[in-house]
Amino acid sequence: MKSMSEKQKFIEMRAQGFSFDKIAKELGISKPTVLKWSQEYGKEIANLTYFQLEATLAQFRLEKGSRVESMATLLNKALEELRSRSLEDLSTKELLSMIHQTSERLQSELSEVRYITDEWKDPTDSLHEEMLAPKTLPFPY
Repeated sequence: MKSMSEKQKFIEMRAQGFSFDKIAKELGISKPTVLKWSQEYGKEIANLTYFQLEATLAQFRLEKGSRVESMATLLNKALEELRSRSLEDLSTKELLSMIHQTSERLQSELSEVRYITDEWKDPTDSLHEEMLAPKTLPFPY
């Protein structure tokens, strides 16, 4: 009989996407046992896979927040520098280009950020609905 620690290691490896052959070899158990455990612990595997994915997504969100913060800081510094320069200065064109590029990058980072509740309705939705609604024109008979 296999120990619980072996079964837990199987669940972890399977949740990480390891093949049945790789798991059987790594744990020193037969492939039929691995297949049986896969059915027996399917729920645990699915849950651990979910939590691992959530952790990865949380890390991505943190990294995205850091990128947004860094770009906003850079944009503020560039705008401060621009205010201190004459628009006739040749490098101002390069500075404006950097401001434009950073603004676009910042805007693309924030384009998906939106907070919506059941009570709130986007006021532009009705405008879009009106624009897309089929129009009936009177036909002269």
